Amino acid sequence: MQEISLQHPAHWRPCPPARPSSPRIARAQRGASRFEFGVVVVVAGVLLTLALSSLGPWQQRLRQWRLEQALSTVRAAVILHHARCVQSGTRPCIVTLPDGQRVADIHGYPAASEDGLVRAASLGSLEVKWRVWEQHGLPMLTVYVPSPAGEGCQFTYVQAPTWGAEPGIDHQRAPCP
Repeated sequence: MQEISLQHPAHWRPCPPARPSSPRIARAQRGASRFEFGVVVVVAGVLLTLALSSLGPWQQRLRQWRLEQALSTVRAAVILHHARCVQSGTRPCIVTLPDGQRVADIHGYPAASEDGLVRAASLGSLEVKWRVWEQHGLPMLTVYVPSPAGEGCQFTYVQAPTWGAEPGIDHQRAPCP
């Protein structure tokens, strides 16, 4: 058996690195040109614009969902507050929340104020805003989800006008802008 040598013969030399035969190959080895980089930036901008424009309907649905969540919370808070008032049997009704805060009461229901309905429904923890106002001497509280166009989706809580009367909630089913 013959022994095989793994060494190169003495006359062997490694080949020098290949030189590009054309300027096109040389540029490809250097990287992208400014023009190519510009094209990539423009294409990325167009794709980003398309992606952001498709977010509009999702944001509208999210505002509608937030308003429905706030409306359900307000309805539940009004019912719970009134049930506590009926159970206590006192006038004016005194409802204290678990954190020790008292809820302002008018005629056995939460008052249309920050220390009334806003506190009873914990609206501060939801992503909504509100404003208190009056119409014909009757306090009201409008809850809304802000949108780029202004107040956006909203409903209005109308305070109970007399003892034994229920408060009203005015909510138009319109799409959120």
